[in-house]
Amino acid sequence: MKKLLLCAAALLLLALPCLAEESGEAARETFTAGDYTYALLDDGTAEIVRYAGNLATPAIPSEVDGHPVTGIGDGAFASNWGLRNAIIPDGVRRIGDAAFDGCELLRSVFLPDSVTEIGDNAFYYCWSLSTLSMPEQMTALGERAFGFCESLPRADIPAGIREIRPGTFWGCGRLAAVTIPDSVTAIGEYAFYDCRKLKEASLPAGLTVIGDHAFNACVSLTDVTIPDGVTSIGEGAFMGCQGLTKLIIPESVTSIGDWGFAFCVKITGAAEDESSRSGYVLEGYGLKRLVVPGSVAVIGNDTFSGNHLLTEVILGEGVTAIGENAFTSCLNLRSVTVPDSVTAIDATAFSACENATFTVGAGSFAERFCREQGLAYVCAGEAESAEE
Repeated sequence: MKKLLLCAAALLLLALPCLAEESGEAARETFTAGDYTYALLDDGTAEIVRYAGNLATPAIPSEVDGHPVTGIGDGAFASNWGLRNAIIPDGVRRIGDAAFDGCELLRSVFLPDSVTEIGDNAFYYCWSLSTLSMPEQMTALGERAFGFCESLPRADIPAGIREIRPGTFWGCGRLAAVTIPDSVTAIGEYAFYDCRKLKEASLPAGLTVIGDHAFNACVSLTDVTIPDGVTSIGEGAFMGCQGLTKLIIPESVTSIGDWGFAFCVKITGAAEDESSRSGYVLEGYGLKRLVVPGSVAVIGNDTFSGNHLLTEVILGEGVTAIGENAFTSCLNLRSVTVPDSVTAIDATAFSACENATFTVGAGSFAERFCREQGLAYVCAGEAESAEE
């Protein structure tokens, strides 16, 4: 019993600093100046923690009780339905998490050059927001920062941003154009999900990762060039981009997620990346001929399923695996070339492709797969002899 009490006491002592820290945060002293509640930061400047007024264009102070205002705190203006315009004073450095979340009638936001950070959900569900300019000095843009800003027509990402975080512009239904600087190396999952009016998305030269569903359901997107250097294209990244007619992907890509280009129904013609001659084009449901370079190790689940126009598939040496339903119901597929590097093919990968003949290496995994699945095939040497 004594040992149990000692252990409990030791655990309590370890927890005390954390409890004290949480208690200190919860008990942070606040002050009132008119309609504004503020707290003092460690450097003696002030952060607005709550606005209690209902003016359409409140005069957000640059100073309260002699303290310069450097932050708009988490949730400070959240769900204020009277707010129409937010003019952030010069000197403010941070717009906190959910600072203007749910301000459904907010139409315009003016940010000074001093702002360097916009927090998570900062302008989430600001449906009426149509005027926004982000300062070039910004270095942090939070998750879902502008999620469901349905009226936002354009977004120019500042040059200091390194990552477009998950859901940043999710559901911005009227977003027609976005400028992404070369400083951006990653586009997070759902970053532009369901941006139905997005027509232009020039991807930067420094980009390496396109996250899951990043451009899913961008039905107006017509032309995308994946820059050389991108290594990963996530699950459903361009799924449902029904307006996409051309998509160039470089050989630097080593991973394409499941459903990466599903329901891209308008891509109709093959084309190389003329600038490097090293790229290839994935052509969605309009594709007739597909050449996948060896830099892509895995063909993901359902990637080309249901492509009724596809007649020829050539997989490059280096491809190692073909996922579930990857080419299911490609009813007009006639020719499939599978290299010796392939060591895994899901049993459903070529379901309902009864008209296809496979060209495989003698003794290869692909030959064994075709034999076991009852698929028509010829070995590479035999095919070359027949051609001669």
